[in-house]
Amino acid sequence: MSKTRSRAARTALLASLGGAILLLSGAASSSHAAWFKGGPWISIETPINPYDVPARGALFLVHTFHHAVPTNLTVEARAEGLVDGKRRTVPLSPSALRTGTFAVRNEWGARGTWSVLIVATQPEPKASIQAVVDVGTDGGVSRVTLPQRMMTAADVDRSLRERAGAPVTVGAR
Repeated sequence: MSKTRSRAARTALLASLGGAILLLSGAASSSHAAWFKGGPWISIETPINPYDVPARGALFLVHTFHHAVPTNLTVEARAEGLVDGKRRTVPLSPSALRTGTFAVRNEWGARGTWSVLIVATQPEPKASIQAVVDVGTDGGVSRVTLPQRMMTAADVDRSLRERAGAPVTVGAR
């Protein structure tokens, strides 16, 4: 490598390091920067580890994170279903198993087409993330999605009716 290229490489490296140091020091001093604090994350675990005694009987586990760190966030869940052509909503009570891990059990029964909507919310800065867990005809988890926006009642209704093979009507509930 020539001296000119070597000097240019050192200069580029020092400029990059200097920029990174300035960026990090600015982020550390700006406690109001939402991007620095990060948002919540949620993941769904299925099948359940059969050796995890507190989780036995759960349909799935919800894991909540802040960055990559398991964190207890506020977790709300409800089962949205279509039973004999009628819409039903069942509030659920996820049970905390350990830091950042919650068990969701079937509290809605075996009949019908169901989806479980889970919302995890962090307090500061207030931010939420949603997971939608579709329950298959066998009673197990058939699909998990993380929508880019919170699902509306119309979104949920349309999804349930499509999965059940029922007619989809605008504004039906």
